[in-house]
Amino acid sequence: MWLTRSATYLSVTLMASLYITESETQAFNSSLAIEIAKHLNKAYKFSNFVFFLSENLLNDTEVMDDFLPQFWKKFPRTPYVTVTRQHYRMQGFLDKRSLIYIFVTGYDDPILPLAALNLRRIRYYPIIFVFLPRGIYDKPFTAGSEAYVNFTDNLVNIFEWIWKRQFSRTFLLSVDNNIYIHDLFPVPTIVNKTDNWSVKDLFVKIGNNFKGHIIKTPICYDLPRVFRLPSNELSGVSGKLFKAFVRFINASLIDDATCYSIKEPYNLTKILQDVSEGRLQISVHSYTEMLNSPAGSSYPIGINDFCFIVPFRRRSPEHLFLQRTLQNSTWLFVVFAMFYVTFAIWWLTTEERRDFTLAFLQSISSFLYAPPLQILYLHIKYTRFFSILLFILGFCLTNLFQSKMSSYLTASLPDSQINTVADLLATDLKIIVMEHELPILKAIGYDDAFLKRFVPVKKNFMDSHRDRLNATYAYSSQTDRWNFVKIQQLQLKYPVFHLSEICIGPYYLVYPIREDSVFYKPLKYFILYAHQYGLQTHWNRQAFSEALALKYVSMMDVNEEIKPLSMNFFRSIWLIWGIGITLSGAAFIVEMRETVFERINARAGNEWQRYIE
Repeated sequence: MWLTRSATYLSVTLMASLYITESETQAFNSSLAIEIAKHLNKAYKFSNFVFFLSENLLNDTEVMDDFLPQFWKKFPRTPYVTVTRQHYRMQGFLDKRSLIYIFVTGYDDPILPLAALNLRRIRYYPIIFVFLPRGIYDKPFTAGSEAYVNFTDNLVNIFEWIWKRQFSRTFLLSVDNNIYIHDLFPVPTIVNKTDNWSVKDLFVKIGNNFKGHIIKTPICYDLPRVFRLPSNELSGVSGKLFKAFVRFINASLIDDATCYSIKEPYNLTKILQDVSEGRLQISVHSYTEMLNSPAGSSYPIGINDFCFIVPFRRRSPEHLFLQRTLQNSTWLFVVFAMFYVTFAIWWLTTEERRDFTLAFLQSISSFLYAPPLQILYLHIKYTRFFSILLFILGFCLTNLFQSKMSSYLTASLPDSQINTVADLLATDLKIIVMEHELPILKAIGYDDAFLKRFVPVKKNFMDSHRDRLNATYAYSSQTDRWNFVKIQQLQLKYPVFHLSEICIGPYYLVYPIREDSVFYKPLKYFILYAHQYGLQTHWNRQAFSEALALKYVSMMDVNEEIKPLSMNFFRSIWLIWGIGITLSGAAFIVEMRETVFERINARAGNEWQRYIE
């Protein structure tokens, strides 16, 4: 048992047997209430009974001294009593076979918000409201009397509160054996069932027929999820699913005219706030559940990763064409083989004709499939056999290299792509993100250098650049938006954008919906049916076709023109040529110095000889 010093509310959960003495009261017909409970228990087999009791009721009347002892006799349970101003969640503590009583003295009774908080996310459980107004029993209770007017106002306000808090399976007991049920659709209506009640009528079943109930929601521009056609018909990946759901439950969808223009972007923050505060029951605008939303969420439509899309590098740098025809390890092997063949030619040549530089030139000529310089002139059989091997080597290597170069020049293979944060930081790209996404990205813990690349923008700026495939920037994107961009690039040999590996998630793609909403369960099963029957894939294709027809998106044309070679292509050649000229010049200078030194030494030696003679 939990107690606070100035306790206002009393919550009792009964779970086994207890006996309390009875007393009589004229305020409330306990026999009728217990008879109803017996019939309900016979139909639903309840295992738990929960009571929310107002302290106002306990102080003003003696109803509980009459009702509770009789109830416990019929349904023996062990009591678990909590007296507190605080609330605690009963989700997980109770199962669906629980009958909940809420005793109130008026629509402003503080027990109501306490019960709503405790029953959060289980408000579809069977609940009986017992409305016992204070001070009504000693006053005339006839139509038009003050007591009657106050009772009626309280009754209407209580049922209005029930609808706002989305208690869906409930009825109300009150004085004079009155029984009221809440018929929710097409509009919430209070129905008096005092004279003709039956167990099956008390808890109104919510099926798939909402009897034309009106669902008001803003319909704004959010490609590819939601957009409107010129006929004002709802379209988009999420829009088509929502429209089919409304038809499935026999409801009506009305645009609340928040967005006056067809292309006016939606305000996600405002929509989530409106749903949270009850101004909207549900919204057609789905969102990726990475935000700390105050609103509830539907069953997931899909799973989204939050990633960054970056421009695709469609061509390798021209100056690297020659280098990338062979792998680095292959180039090293070719250089090693060249020096190895040079040594072999030098070693196979007779001692009087050995020349290392000539052997090196002969090796290069063999690799390039050029005519030999000296080896054929050697009248030695093993040198002729070695020349045949060099001929085969040069033939194979030269033809393979030429064919590889030809494929590079005709295919224009793409460069290595931007996949990591380091790759992106090595470029000059700015990253366009939505304003509400920036705090989430900062909280993840990216480097400051990476965070400085983010440019927060509004929805219309993002749409005008990302949906038009403007490759000047990188963009934040979710999986469903990327799928739309990917379809736009199907006809291209190489895409304009590439999905990087810089991702967070996964997250659910959901509709914002009020917590404990009566729409949650029908929408959940409809989403499952739509996925099982392949309707989601069909609606995705249909939404893209309609967006393409309205020119909201465009298919990129194949325009692969032959690009003439620029001077950049010869950069590697000029580099090798420059290194060769430098080394040749250095070798020439060394040879000249040696020649000069030899001449000087020879001249000095001759003069010294003459001097001696």
